[in-house]
Formats: sequence, structure tokens, C-alpha cells
Amino acid sequence: MVNYHVIVAANRGPALDTKGDLSFGSGGLVSALMPAIQGRKLTWISAPSFSADSNFVPKDFDNKVADGITLETVPMDFETYIGAYDRISNETLWFLHHNLFDATYRPTFDHTWYENFETYRIYNQKFSEKIAETASEESLVLIQDYHLSLVPHYLNKLRPELKVSHFSHTPISEPGIWSMLPDEIAREIILGISKAKMGVGFHTTKWRDNFLYCTKAYGIDSPYAFSLPLGTNPEELYETRTHKDFKVFQDQFRGLCEDRQLIVRVDRLEPSKNILRGFHAYDELLSSNQELKEKVVFLALINPSRSSLDIYRQYRENIEALVSSINEKYGTPAWNPIELRIGDNRIQSMAALSLADVIFVNPVRDGLNLVAKEGPIINQRDGVLALSREAGAFAELRDSSIEVHPMDVSQSAGALYQALSLDKDERVRLSQSAKAICSSYTARNWLDDLIEITAGRQSY
Repeated sequence: MVNYHVIVAANRGPALDTKGDLSFGSGGLVSALMPAIQGRKLTWISAPSFSADSNFVPKDFDNKVADGITLETVPMDFETYIGAYDRISNETLWFLHHNLFDATYRPTFDHTWYENFETYRIYNQKFSEKIAETASEESLVLIQDYHLSLVPHYLNKLRPELKVSHFSHTPISEPGIWSMLPDEIAREIILGISKAKMGVGFHTTKWRDNFLYCTKAYGIDSPYAFSLPLGTNPEELYETRTHKDFKVFQDQFRGLCEDRQLIVRVDRLEPSKNILRGFHAYDELLSSNQELKEKVVFLALINPSRSSLDIYRQYRENIEALVSSINEKYGTPAWNPIELRIGDNRIQSMAALSLADVIFVNPVRDGLNLVAKEGPIINQRDGVLALSREAGAFAELRDSSIEVHPMDVSQSAGALYQALSLDKDERVRLSQSAKAICSSYTARNWLDDLIEITAGRQSY
């Protein structure tokens, strides 16, 4: 493979720990790409790491090099970051892409929203200027995710000779959902992405096709668009089993479920993950199948997310209230139907997935969902994947999982029952099939292919 000067641009980037080594966190885009970028020489450009409750402007990295990766920070003030990141990216675009708008209440586009969208433009302009300043003529620019939807357009004006791709790690909605945005704003965003002249990428053909339908709906020339589902890091997952805390957590969970079957979900505390309907489905499962009482435990490990936003805080309160209600309704002195743990611990999450009889993944929509691919690899009990058909990973795992309709609570309850009731041969078949598929293509393969696409040497 040719050695290119690669620039990755994303809202967040790797951090530095106290020893000056790279730290990737335990969730999100950065940790997903960690196995792909380690050991490479590339430049990662990101926004400042503002804390949620402070307008302190952190010191820019300014060519800080760690593990061969050059870290660059886009100069930006707190007001621009919050307006673009929270008000537009998180409160509007995230809900747009995941089809989460509630037309009765939101969105509402008033003068304050338009002011915040101007900060989104400024945020994207600042990224474009930083990339233009950093890139050489031979650079390949890999723009990552929906926060930077306008960058391809701005960058094309500043440095038209650069080879630029844009990859969305979220889903993208069909034109009917985009029509809820102001027309000129919807067109501006679709046009911005489409100016990535080397290609516009998504995790599955469904999201790619939705994007192309949008370009047609808004009268925009369709760019080259491709699907390239992100791979996993099997080596890191297998190494996780040797971590000193892995067996400790396994022993805890074995004691928790004893001889009961174990349903496991691992998610961010995020409305698109559909956690409430998942618990409602479990409630219906227990109500409809009396023989399962005291025979199954639902272990939910939920990582806090975007707690500065009211809708996320309310969602957490609703989850905790529903779990308490279900445990009170069915629980006995010797059995808690649901074990809910809210925190951020990857080793704990992997230990839970390793013991799952059912890995439950039911998002309303997901660009990919790495848990659906990591779970089968780490699992040691022929665990069966019950997977939402609206997760990008479903395109690969359709025949190796039990399909879940994310909005249909009764169907989801039936899918859980089916997964718990499979005979051993079918359980082994589905488990081994999912494991083989999820292990066959790595995150490093994915980045290699994305680089080749951006260089114009490969197409999908």
C-alpha cells in the first residue's frame, strides 16, 4: 500500500494521558477508529476538548506527536463550539439522521436556532481553514461524521486540488424526514457533503441510497457514494479476556445470574438506542411467559452520554423509573429481573457480553452499531444476537441473528423469547456464523480501504 499523508478530521480526537501517550476513551468515534490508526503516521485534526460545564479554552496541541500521530486542534471559542456541537449537531442533526423528531414538539426553527446554525457554519469554516493550512498537495483528507457536513464545500473553495472524502458514521434519513428542516438549510447540508469529490461514505447501502435520494430531491449533482461498514478489532477483544478485571466481572455476573439465562445490552444512554422499548419488550416477555420468571436476568450496562442536554437527563430518569417499576412488578427476594448499571467501563461491558445467552441490540436507527459486531466475537456461551433491522450492522448479520423490529414491542418480546428458546444446534450455528462474519474484516482493513478510495485507487 502507498504511504500517503493522511489527515483525519473529526469533532473529537485522541487525548493525551498523564504520560503523554494517546488515550482513546471507551466509546464513540475515536475509540472505534483506535485500532485502525495505531502505528500509522497521520494527522488528526479535532475541535478543542471543552468540558461540559466550563468555557475554559484548552491549550491547542500544535503539532503534538504521540505514537506517530500528529494532533492538531482547531482554534475555536466556547460559544461557537457549543452552538455548533450541542444546539445543531446534537439537538438537531443527530435527531434528523436517526429519525427521532417529534413533530408535535420539535424541531422548531426560530431566530435562536438560525443564530446557532450560523455558529455551525463558522465551526465548519474553522475546520476547513485548519485543514487547508495543514495539508500538502499530496494529502488525503478523511472527513469524519455529520459535525463536519459543510467542510467539503468550504475546503473545495480553499484547496480545490485536495483529495477529500466524507464518511458518515450515523445513518442518514430519507428525503421526507429532511423536509422537516428549512429547505435552504437542508440543501446546504446535502450540498456540503456532496462536495467531497473523492467520495461520500456510509456503513451500509441503505444509508448511501438515502443520501443519493436526498441529492436528487434537492437538485444536487450526485457525487460518488459508497458503503463501507467499519470492521472490529478481534485482537484487542481477545486481549481483553486477559485483563485482570475481566474475570472479576465475569465472576460477579455468574453470581448474579447463577443458573439463569442472561440477556445483555451494552449501550450509550442515548434515545436512538431505544432502551425504553427494550425494557417494555422484556416486561411483555415476562408477562406472557410465566415459566421465565426467576429463570432469566436482563443485565443492562449503560454509558452516560450528553448529560448537559435536558432530553438526555429526562431519558435517564425515565429509564431508571421503568426499571424500578419492572423489578417491583416481578421481582422476588432472590431475583431482580433487571440489573441496571450506569457507568463507563469497557472491561465490565466485554465481560458481560462474554456471558450473554442473548445479546440484545434494538436501536431505532444506528449507522452501524459496533456492539452488534464485538459482542459475538467476545462471547463464550454461544450467545445469540437479537438485532434491530435498523442497525447498519444488520445488512451483514441478517442471516446470523434474530431480527428485531425496534418500534414493535410485542415483536421484540417475541424475538427475545425465540432467542432464549433456541435449541443448541441452532444457537451454535447462529453464534458461530456471527462470530465469523464479525471477525473477517477489521477496523484496520476499513481504514486501508477508505484511504484507497480517497486516493482514487479503489471503489465500492
